[in-house]
Amino acid sequence: MIHTDGVAPAERFEYWRHLVSQTLLPLEVVSESPADFHGEMRSMDFGAVHISKVSCSDIWTHRTMKHIRQSEPELLQVAIPLRGHGAVVQGREHVAMGPSNIVVYNSWNPYSVLTTGDDESTIQGIFAMVPRTMLHLPETMSERCTPWVFSSREGVGALLLGFLGRLVTDADRFQHGEVTRLGVTVLDLLTMLLAGEKGTTPPPDTRQRVLLARIHAFIHRRLADPALSPETIAAAHNISVRALHRLFLTEERTVAAWIRALRLDHCRRDLANPQLEGRPAHAVAARWGLTDAAHFTRAFRTAYGITPQAYRRLHISGRARA
Repeated sequence: MIHTDGVAPAERFEYWRHLVSQTLLPLEVVSESPADFHGEMRSMDFGAVHISKVSCSDIWTHRTMKHIRQSEPELLQVAIPLRGHGAVVQGREHVAMGPSNIVVYNSWNPYSVLTTGDDESTIQGIFAMVPRTMLHLPETMSERCTPWVFSSREGVGALLLGFLGRLVTDADRFQHGEVTRLGVTVLDLLTMLLAGEKGTTPPPDTRQRVLLARIHAFIHRRLADPALSPETIAAAHNISVRALHRLFLTEERTVAAWIRALRLDHCRRDLANPQLEGRPAHAVAARWGLTDAAHFTRAFRTAYGITPQAYRRLHISGRARA
């Protein structure tokens, strides 16, 4: 996490301008109130995909031909506002940005982006940058010189928003080998999103990985439901249980094992949360769909080498001593 809080107020905006150009792309960043500026950025690379979550005061960014000549890579940039509004101007197109949409534009043509908070609040958004050569799109589509706009509330757009949000939030929890695979999923989702605009059919492996991402998102949403099972998951996605198991061959776990591991991880985090100390361990388990207390205790001990109660005492009492 990088933020301006530790920088002298008079130097914060210059610090931010330098940070953006070094972390993202060469850009000109303008603020109407540089003396009052504040911002923070959390960034991580997932293979070839760079993802950032940014919160800052109102800004106006420009990328000119001078900036373009300073950086060779041709990137597609994905902007998903979470709070505030704005606009992207590229070519002869002017498109609005808001919390209900996703805007995709390119780095090899000049552009301007204006972002402003609502009622003088900060703006917040998720941004991703991907090499255009890694998207499985027809050349005519990948060379487009004006922005795309998609809904972030339905279909692949909603799936992309949710997936990027989880990547940013849980970035520190992923193992090294998982990072590149997660980046490939971002590429697949973006390929599917862009291809859908023109009715282009993505490659079969891309469609399979996007289906798997849909299923992962479905499991996350339904994790608290004790009835969640391979059968209910397959039925919700109009595929057979056998096809579902084939999809999970790449996950190195069965569907049931993947659900169990996810539930146990949520329980582990709740047990280490001091605000939930008064909630019995079996109630924590039930919250995440594990309604058999004895089975939960055995599964937790197998996964973490310690009982749920002992894990809670270890982490909460250890935090209290610190």
